[in-house]
Amino acid sequence: MGSRDESDAFAPRVTFVRAPRPWEKNAGRGSAGAASGGGEAVGASDAGAAAAVPAPPVDGRKMMDELEAWMRRTNLRRAPEAHYLDVETLRALFVADRAAHAGEPADEEGVPPKVFGSLFGIACAKAFGAPRLARRRGAIGVTCDASAAAPPAPAGMTRRDAECLGANGRANPVDDEWRHARRRAASAEARAKRALLDPARSRNRSNAALLSGRSHSRYVTELLKLACAPELVRLRLFPDAKELTESFAANNAARSFLYPRGAERGLVDPADAAVTCVAVGDGTTPRTAALFAFLTRWHCVAVDPEMVEWREWKKRRGVVDDSDDDDDDDDDARGGGAPDDRSGVPTGAWGGVRRLRAFRRKIQETRVECEKAILVLVHAHVSLAECLAQVKTRSGRCSAVILPCCNWYQKLRHPEGAPPLAEYDDGNVASPQRTVRVFDDLPCGTLGGEGTRAASEVLCETVPE
Repeated sequence: MGSRDESDAFAPRVTFVRAPRPWEKNAGRGSAGAASGGGEAVGASDAGAAAAVPAPPVDGRKMMDELEAWMRRTNLRRAPEAHYLDVETLRALFVADRAAHAGEPADEEGVPPKVFGSLFGIACAKAFGAPRLARRRGAIGVTCDASAAAPPAPAGMTRRDAECLGANGRANPVDDEWRHARRRAASAEARAKRALLDPARSRNRSNAALLSGRSHSRYVTELLKLACAPELVRLRLFPDAKELTESFAANNAARSFLYPRGAERGLVDPADAAVTCVAVGDGTTPRTAALFAFLTRWHCVAVDPEMVEWREWKKRRGVVDDSDDDDDDDDDARGGGAPDDRSGVPTGAWGGVRRLRAFRRKIQETRVECEKAILVLVHAHVSLAECLAQVKTRSGRCSAVILPCCNWYQKLRHPEGAPPLAEYDDGNVASPQRTVRVFDDLPCGTLGGEGTRAASEVLCETVPE
């Protein structure tokens, strides 16, 4: 399984951090700084965090107490059936009430919408219990003395549109024209978003693709020609042809655009042991990372919150492993989760595959420090900026192969707006979403440079497994 003569000199260092709570993300830190510790926004590097304006801290416990007191004062209760109050209206009432009792001016910035929504949901669950409150987009089925709940606007009509209607159900010409103009603008915006997020051409197999000889069987044929095919099948990494073709498409993209070609210098060399492949959102098994581990000399790290440990996967799928011989020590060495001697953190070894580590974590909670890096995102539901914030290399740059899906097309672009090295539709992928993007120069953290933050500046403390 993989080469046995490779050195561990370039093995990546993987650590974990505690992901901040929603009300902690903006506490005393700016948007650029939050990215380095798994926050929301991410800049080109950690160096930009110094210029960020820190946001005021939010005391979650204090705000929860104030919310509960406000709910009692306003007699907040369940609304009649099919009646709702906007969450923004409730937030404005809470801010005004809190300012009145504190004798201070109303400060909406001190009550971020996400923090209010999270804490208000917890407070409602404690106050009302089962059954859960009725909810609509941006509204909840409660009413109070300060503002009465109202039924939603008719289908296809916003609340502002409904307010424009008179007693006879007709709108005056001015409001009617405003309503139609608003609908036209919203439709145009929706069409533009659909065109950017998921072009129609990526969802339909064209006649040109069929005539060109491309088919879903190409990567299956490639699998059958590999010497490692028996191991890939034995480990039961791929649940179906869809997942198989997606992983092979990522490998094909790296091979076609990032490997050395003739006299040209490649960005990542498959024989370079200093390269670390970070597969984000790899699924329940490290299928893409394992494929790269077999076909290259790279150190491969798979990260996914649904990842199944090797010991559990072996039992669940009945994978035969003759080398174990019921030896617990050997089982740990081959992926059972034996702790590392230096850090006490599980090694993450999986299936006995050399240079392969898999972790049941979110990428926002995982930090990878290595010499060189290539990110591989196969239908990952995470932004590219969040991934770059958790990777540090010697040069402060890395490459990436991305297969976007769903509504993540826009969030998986270059953070500085640069075009990809290549972007195309791979007709050999057995999935309607088969767009492939390749980046050769992405900004990430820097080892030992200005982008490396001191231990005292780390936003989220390192925690053991």
